Amino acid sequence: MAGRLCLTGVVRIEDGDDERLLHGVQPRLILVRTGLEPGHPFTAEALGLLLWPNAAGFSEGALRGVIAKVRSYLGEAGRLDNAGHCYRFLPGEVSVDVEEASHALAEAESARRERRWADAAHAADSAVALLSDPLLPGVDAEWLVPWRTRLERRRARAQRAAARAHSMLGDHDEARDLAESALETDPFDESSHRALMA
Repeated sequence: MAGRLCLTGVVRIEDGDDERLLHGVQPRLILVRTGLEPGHPFTAEALGLLLWPNAAGFSEGALRGVIAKVRSYLGEAGRLDNAGHCYRFLPGEVSVDVEEASHALAEAESARRERRWADAAHAADSAVALLSDPLLPGVDAEWLVPWRTRLERRRARAQRAAARAHSMLGDHDEARDLAESALETDPFDESSHRALMA
């Protein structure tokens, strides 16, 4: 892959030392919403409601203008295709941070089961780093709440996996810090308490 599309935190494309930010709330809303579910079609009406939730209707021309900004920003990094009145995001020559984090977490949990502690620590640390920022900080939208919750839980899983792996490697301070961070997400989570006690 030639870079990473980051949907969390400041929406950006990272390519080595280069970083391109996506400016404007509306283009970020469209890219994050479609990027969280690559290949899933979203109707023009659904995306219009996303951008103008309190409007009685929306202008297709205004929506096309926002879509054009997203397409121009993406370049080779991905496509925002349309068929009829639907749009879908297809990643191009980049990885997407939330997908990359899911793969890293699966790899960490697999390595943990096989007691490959160094591999587990490396993969879990990657997942934690990729999920360290929230989705669209500062934006208040109902559809973001379940996605933010889902990613926070995924980050806590990664922190627990990393804590276990670091503990087995003898990095006890790092393990404690990771387990405590997992508890900040959900102070009543038994798995995180067990990780901290271990």
